[in-house]
Amino acid sequence: MTIEEFTDEIDGLINDFTNGAITDIEFRTGIMDTLIAVAGPKLEKPNMATIQPDEFVRLINCIENAELLTVIRDTVRAYQKTGKPSPLKDERFGFAYVFKSLDKRAIDLGFIKYSFGYRKSSN
Repeated sequence: MTIEEFTDEIDGLINDFTNGAITDIEFRTGIMDTLIAVAGPKLEKPNMATIQPDEFVRLINCIENAELLTVIRDTVRAYQKTGKPSPLKDERFGFAYVFKSLDKRAIDLGFIKYSFGYRKSSN
């Protein structure tokens, strides 16, 4: 899956959820399916009704591309700005948890966090 395909898929899910075309569980499942498509067959698909924080972090930790981590971060931030509550409906998966997981993954890969996203250190 390319960055453009990923972005299109996530944007479509956000629009559908925001406009009431899909339910919160359909939104969560769509997000997870998209992350798994990016991560490849490394992980078994978790059940979104019972997903545990460590399963979510394992998905994030399969991503090795700074640009893709940035797209995910921008997507979450754009959704957060709509003022709607996190569709994950669980405080363990609030927006801060997602940002913290993304930031940690980027730093673990040697990327530097900037206001506009992540990129490789010049050192």
